Order: sequence, then structure tokens, then C-alpha cells
Amino acid sequence: MAMPGVDAQAAVFNGTNGSIEFPAAVDTNFTLACWVKTTATAGAGQWYNGMGFIDAEVGGVFKDFGLAMVGNKAAFGVGAADKTILSTNAINDGNWHHIAATLNTTTGAMRLYVDGTPQASDTGPAGARTAPAKMRLGSIGGVAGFYNGSMDEVRLYNKILDPDELARLVGIGQSLIASHAFEGDARDTTLYGNHGDPVGITYTEGKVGAQSAQFNGTGSFVKIPASVSGDFSLAWWMKTTASGAAGQWYLGKSIIDAEVPGAAADWGVSLIGNRLGFGIGNADKTILSTTNINDGTWHHIAVTRVSTTGAMRLYVDGTLQTSDTGPTGPRNAAAGLRLGSSLYGGNFF
Repeated sequence: MAMPGVDAQAAVFNGTNGSIEFPAAVDTNFTLACWVKTTATAGAGQWYNGMGFIDAEVGGVFKDFGLAMVGNKAAFGVGAADKTILSTNAINDGNWHHIAATLNTTTGAMRLYVDGTPQASDTGPAGARTAPAKMRLGSIGGVAGFYNGSMDEVRLYNKILDPDELARLVGIGQSLIASHAFEGDARDTTLYGNHGDPVGITYTEGKVGAQSAQFNGTGSFVKIPASVSGDFSLAWWMKTTASGAAGQWYLGKSIIDAEVPGAAADWGVSLIGNRLGFGIGNADKTILSTTNINDGTWHHIAVTRVSTTGAMRLYVDGTLQTSDTGPTGPRNAAAGLRLGSSLYGGNFF
């Protein structure tokens, strides 16, 4: 069963027999994370006496582990010999909470976080957690501890995320207002429903997932009903061999655009020459990447903007390439935005 979640839909577990099984994915220096919403309570003592969130319990004395709810608190435990740590806050208030746990298998250091805040830490047994062949969501071992509640955005990392990384992970879940995977359509996968209206778009092999949107450079674009105006971040993968005109962002081949002709509080991202340009309007300021991005290979692009200071940053493949200060204040002239063309219908990508 599914219901509205932190991002589009969430899985609903019935508390009696519902769980999801998959091969064991982590055993050394890892992070477990998920969003949960429940009003239930469960068990006492070790994690395997509670209700399972992300579990790799193996009955007996084994090098296993699990993230669960014990009583009304989040619990993270490791086995052989058993050690469980509990959150200080109750998490069964019917609201969404982000739960995360990290384990250093060299030292045995265990940490537990709720909503991005550290709540418990201790030292458990060291050594890789090699006993589990399978992991489960929503139960303990697939036979007990069935979770009664909703779960979303489950993530497993084969590294120990630091507190800043976990805080950002919580923030992303709460502030992501549009996400378009372009898996055969322009549907927004967040709970905000900012679905795109594609015109002349085809779909081809993607970088992340199976498909990506293909823009033809002559008349294709995607209309998005909502825009951003204050502080914002935009991120996407792109691949092109095209080049655009020089000058301000609104003269290039538009990639993500909220341009309003004239002296307006607008913004946009485009291909300027063979580089990426990010611009803010009134008064116009465009910053450019330092490297060419039209080499026919996939590049990850991200731009950020701070409304109060005007700070602008542009990243290519995870590296900060350019920063500058533009005009401050909301960029609210445009009611929506377009992907692949200017908002007024030109500069096709």
C-alpha cells in the first residue's frame, strides 16, 4: 500500500505481515537512513525486540545489526555481543521523522540521529557485520517485529556520513519541491505535483535511471507550473555538443529558464558558448563555468543562490567553478519556468 510521503509516495506497513526483503547491502562502515511516521509502540530491550525499520537480524549470537523502534523511540543495535542505543526523543507522534544510524566497524562506534540531530552514541562490538545474507524493511527477520506505520526515502550508504551530511539529507527531504526523472514522462515525483507539460520531447538512454529527455534544439521544451524565487538550488545531468550565443544567460540556449523580458526579477541557466551560464536579472549578472560542457559526455550541473546576500555559485561535476554576487531579493517575476527553451519560447536547447 502507498500513501503521500516525504517525496511523492511512501510505503505503508500493516504491522502484521508486511515487509520488504532484499540482499544484504552493507557490512562495513555504513549509514542507514529512512523517514518514518507512526503512532505505534513496540517491545523493550534490544533492537530485535522492537518493530523493524531497516533490519539485518540473524537469530542467535551473530554479527548482525538493525534499525528499529523500541517502545516509542528509535533504536540502533549490533550483535555479538548485543548492544542497542536509543533516541532521547519519542518518534511515535504521528509526524514524519528522519532516522539515521552510523556504524564504524573498526572501532565499534555507533551513532543514532533523529531529524538530523545526534541523540545517542556508544561503542559496540567491532568487526564487519557479515552474518546477514538478507535485509528487510518493516520487520525483524521477516517473521516478527512487523512495523505499523509509513516509511519513505530509505537509504543505505557504504560509508559513515558525518553530522553535516546527515543534516543536509534531512533538509533535502523537506525542501525538494520538484524532481523530474524523465522516465518516459515529465511527471514530478515529489509530493508537490509540479508535473511538466512536454512539447516535442522524446526519450532516450539516461545517465541516472533508464531514460532521459531529448531536446531537439528547434521547438521542444517542458513547461513547469511553479518556479523558485528566494534561496534555491537547481541540479541536473546533461549531455550536449551544441553551443550558444555569448553574453547574458538569456542570449544562450536555455536549459532552465524563468526569464521575463525587460528589467525584471528573473533568472535562468543556459549554454553560453561552450560553457554553462547562470544568471540573475535586475540588474543582470551572469556567471560562467570555467570548463567546457559541450564535449558530448554527461556532466552534473548545480547552481545555488542566496536571496539575502545575492551569492551565486555554479558547480560542474561536483566542483565549485564560479561564484559571484548578484542582485538580492526574491526573483518572482515569472509564474512558472521552462526546460529547454526560454520562458517566452525561443533559444531552444
